[in-house]
Amino acid sequence: MGMIRYISLLLFIGLVFWSCEDEQEPEDSTPPTVNITSPQNGTTVYEIATITCMSSDNEGVEKVELWVNGVSTELTDNSEPYSFDWNTTTLEDGNYTIIIRSYDTSGNTTDSEPITLTVDNSLSNPTSVELYPINYENDSFVITWSQNIDADFQSYSLYESFSEDMGGATLIYETDLLADTTYTVTGISSGETRYYQVVTKDVFGLESESAIGVALYTQLWSDIYDWNGVSDWGNSVIEVSDGYWTLGVGDERMRLFKTDLAGNLNTSTEFGFGYGNQILEADDGSLYLIGGGYDSDIGEYAMLVIKTDVAGTELWRQYLGVNSWGYGGLLDDNGKIIIYGEEDGNTVVYTLSQDGMNFDVVVAFDHNMDRAKGMVKVDGGGYYIAFSKDYETIILGTDENFVWETEANIAGYCRSLSLAGDGTLLATLQTSDSEHAYMKFYPQTGQIIWSGTAAGLYSGFQAGDSYYFVGHSDDGMSLFLRLNENGDIITTSSFGPGILSGYAVTSDGGLILTGTTSDWNDEQSDTPLYKTNLDGELGDTFNLLHGPGRISSIGINKDFNLTPVQMDQKQSD
Repeated sequence: MGMIRYISLLLFIGLVFWSCEDEQEPEDSTPPTVNITSPQNGTTVYEIATITCMSSDNEGVEKVELWVNGVSTELTDNSEPYSFDWNTTTLEDGNYTIIIRSYDTSGNTTDSEPITLTVDNSLSNPTSVELYPINYENDSFVITWSQNIDADFQSYSLYESFSEDMGGATLIYETDLLADTTYTVTGISSGETRYYQVVTKDVFGLESESAIGVALYTQLWSDIYDWNGVSDWGNSVIEVSDGYWTLGVGDERMRLFKTDLAGNLNTSTEFGFGYGNQILEADDGSLYLIGGGYDSDIGEYAMLVIKTDVAGTELWRQYLGVNSWGYGGLLDDNGKIIIYGEEDGNTVVYTLSQDGMNFDVVVAFDHNMDRAKGMVKVDGGGYYIAFSKDYETIILGTDENFVWETEANIAGYCRSLSLAGDGTLLATLQTSDSEHAYMKFYPQTGQIIWSGTAAGLYSGFQAGDSYYFVGHSDDGMSLFLRLNENGDIITTSSFGPGILSGYAVTSDGGLILTGTTSDWNDEQSDTPLYKTNLDGELGDTFNLLHGPGRISSIGINKDFNLTPVQMDQKQSD
């Protein structure tokens, strides 16, 4: 009986337990859903990229988690709306696979469909600043730059180098002040050149660099280089490593002198009866002097080329032609000297070997033209040559072998010809007895881009983004014109009485100019040198050493381009 009761009790307990198991909730095995809503697949992102998603679950979402390239970023969000701020600044640029994993409250997970995002943090670099032209003041370089405009700005760092590619640059200044955009470098010595660059950094550590700025100590000075108290003037000036050579005429003799970079006279010599119109420097520092003189062997005036060593000592001379006149020249790519001018009333161009022994006539162009008055070498090969007579000029285009290719006509008698940076030509021309013109034009057609007039103009050239023309005004004063790219005059200057004719662009970011302090060939004429900046300024170095000048009417029957000295009714040019 007792046993029956025991068995009945066991059956009762078993039934109760079975009844309780039947009433429990079934286990949740339904995973959540999740999809990325932003950004779209294939989007390029940078800096902090915001990624959003939607996720839901039948029981509830515990959290969502951001995974990149199969690795958890440990970025999670447990409340709607779900989003992540993904910092890409520590990553290399490239493609990344993004998924979001959703966890529900029962431990189920689901991964979203993956998307690919492209990280390109070059788009997030801070806005680079503009480094303004660097000024020299009181033995110092004053460096200024534009203010950064970004909200995430952190700092400016200023670097200095003695190399134009910023090699070996050193950090000389750093500031986290947004408006602190000026720094002064002191202790600058004469002739120094340094290079600067500003690096801007943002709060993410990303950087951008400014353009490299060059700081030049442009020396400003002027002086007069009288020769034995007689009439003298300068036609051509060049810069060499340790100074300036000037070539011209002194008492109807070819004169050459050298100064150091500060204008102190080092040496002066003359080469006999004649004139010098242009200096050319060879690769080894020796000089070629182009002009004319009296060839006693034939009893005639002739083109003259003199070769000197680096000290200006004559090595050899070569006369070219008969009754000929040399107005200028250049060196070709093979080292030959090219001399242009006139011979017996016709235009002529010679080539001369480096040793002065062999020469050829490469252009003999009558075509009713009297003189070859200018010549430039074209990038890629070939030449443009200006031929003039009366108030007419022909621009002849040739290949490197002087084979005729193009011809253009322009009005006026050419005084100078030079090549602009864009491949067009600059010319000064005499258009009447009392008026000259300057112009920029297309060499193949002669179409004028812009032009202007002045009383007397003898040279034109480009330096940087500006164009320059020099000569004299109608009241006998030297004339310096600086023009912008549109041909508008932005600077007009004078250095006192006289004429400006020869020029060189100097390595310290300035100009050196020569000419005469008075009328050609009068007894008051002396050779000046003016060392200016690119705006034609001489600072406090300039004093007017001469009285009012006088410029007589110059006709084209007397060729006063560059420096005229009357020789048997011909003019040195």
